[in-house]
Amino acid sequence: MLIEFTEVRQIGSVEPSQSFCRYLDARHLAATINRDLIKSIIDLNLGPRENYPSLVLGIADDGDINDFVDMVTKLDDQGMRSGQRTVLDKLGFAQPDAGEPVLHPSRAPIAGA
Repeated sequence: MLIEFTEVRQIGSVEPSQSFCRYLDARHLAATINRDLIKSIIDLNLGPRENYPSLVLGIADDGDINDFVDMVTKLDDQGMRSGQRTVLDKLGFAQPDAGEPVLHPSRAPIAGA
């Protein structure tokens, strides 16, 4: 994943980019969970260890999601069928509850696809 480390907002002013800040937040959160939660649970249940499991948090790259949506849209237009659950999982969306209003495509679906 390519991360932009800085953004130039004014001449001579350099600030961390939003994506880099999210990346650092995820690393700090994972370190805190590893130190305060995972290590404590392992120590409590199994006793002190030399090595502990660790949690690694990742951040979805918006570019990957945009490319995925473009690819699924193009393939759908060509007649390839894709599973709704697969697409929703990739985007991080939950299945809609029964009776919940859902979004509809702006065009009519292709017959027989």
